[in-house]
Amino acid sequence: MGCIVKTKLRKKGQLTIPFQIRDLMDLKTDDEILIFALKNEMIIRPKIKNPLKMAGILGKEKDIERVKDLILRYKYTKS
Repeated sequence: MGCIVKTKLRKKGQLTIPFQIRDLMDLKTDDEILIFALKNEMIIRPKIKNPLKMAGILGKEKDIERVKDLILRYKYTKS
């Protein structure tokens, strides 16, 4: 279950992540945070601490042996 909590942007651009959110997402001091921003919205996500733990979560790509090959496949695929 998620939650919505109001917070304020401070004078120096600092933002406090309220306890409820930190607890829900198991955020700790010095965890790295990623911010994806557009003109009128932003998404704040914790950086994955160990991305290799997520490897294979969506299945295996056919004929792909290396991550580099997968990146190249999608980089040059036209939408």
